[in-house]
Amino acid sequence: MANVFGILAPWSKRKSPDLRVDAIIKQVSKKFGGIEEAVIAVFNPPAIHGMSQTGGFQFVLEDRESAPIHQLADLAHRMVEEGNKRPELQGLYTSINAETPGYFIELDRTKAMTEGVEISDIFDALQITMGSLYVNDFNRFGRVYHVYVQAESDARDITHYNMYRSATINGEAGDGYSSGQAIGAMEQLAADLLPPGYGYEWTGLAFAQLKSGHLTAVVFALALVFTFLFLAALYESWSMPFMVILAVPLAILGALSAQYIRGLDNDIYCQVGLVMLIGLASKNAILIVEFARRRRREGLPIVEAAAEAARVRLRPVLMTAFAFILGVLPLVFAEGAGAAGRHSIGTAVFGGMLLATVLSLVLVPVLYVVIETMRERGQHDMTPIHDPYPYRVPRDRLSKHDQTPIFGGDIQFPDYLHV
Repeated sequence: MANVFGILAPWSKRKSPDLRVDAIIKQVSKKFGGIEEAVIAVFNPPAIHGMSQTGGFQFVLEDRESAPIHQLADLAHRMVEEGNKRPELQGLYTSINAETPGYFIELDRTKAMTEGVEISDIFDALQITMGSLYVNDFNRFGRVYHVYVQAESDARDITHYNMYRSATINGEAGDGYSSGQAIGAMEQLAADLLPPGYGYEWTGLAFAQLKSGHLTAVVFALALVFTFLFLAALYESWSMPFMVILAVPLAILGALSAQYIRGLDNDIYCQVGLVMLIGLASKNAILIVEFARRRRREGLPIVEAAAEAARVRLRPVLMTAFAFILGVLPLVFAEGAGAAGRHSIGTAVFGGMLLATVLSLVLVPVLYVVIETMRERGQHDMTPIHDPYPYRVPRDRLSKHDQTPIFGGDIQFPDYLHV
């Protein structure tokens, strides 16, 4: 087994589409496919150095009942063959070779217990000697490193994972499919092909993706909650923030639609863009709601206040929004190293802001009219049956100079709760 690292020419010399890295991988893989004396796989390096040896995903097939090694090898090669037929997957390969000599070790468990040696310690020692044992990860110099304990290379020849004999299948998502869809396709393939006694695990980037996948929804939900709380403090109201928050789905719809039209995945870059859009979409809505709120306090009817806010705030909303939209165009059309990440976050933010800007000018005034009407109607319905302040004096009856009542008496001014 050997590795060869190909060095590509600079981006400035690879302008044509057939010189892009994906096209080069397909061309080289096609040429190497005709070599019958060896199994040669061509792949991209991993997106995060240290998380795996290759790009794409690493699927670990496990023999959990110690069946003959030939069965594990045949099953791994069958999964590779069937997986390469599916459009969600491409470039599947495995390096397992059933012709490698193996050992059968019969453990004297009675003697081990007599000597006070744990069975798990014996198997760990065997795994370290014959294969390798994963310990943990650590970060250094901006990279993630795996820690393995193993014997010298000439003293080991058996691959194990989680103490089971295993075969690793490497691959990547097909053109137009996301890594999540590729993972789902492999799991469906395993459900269809694996007999009893066999299982699988994910490792590398796929394992990290599955482990942290639910955190995206948590982060997005926390961003919405904190935005709502900030707006509640700003307006001193629990209902008015909904006038702003309900404009956020427009930005999310625009972002995901732009990603779909361009054929991009909902990856981590897109998800960062979605979190950004919460604040960006809220900013446009705040410009309209704040002006309508001010005009309503000045005595304007709710509908007229909303209509005037939409008309007066049209120019500021368009100026700030399109200044930002035009500012992310270099990300949308980026080229060079790292262009894929810039394409994803730029397209998400561009599409989200474009749709949110256009539709929020219509939706936000409508939301203001509906919610403000309900809010004021609720305030009128909360009139107390018994007035605890019988000596209340209207503020227009107070002196403009010293703010003392025109007539004597103890005056109490209650605090009001705005809902």
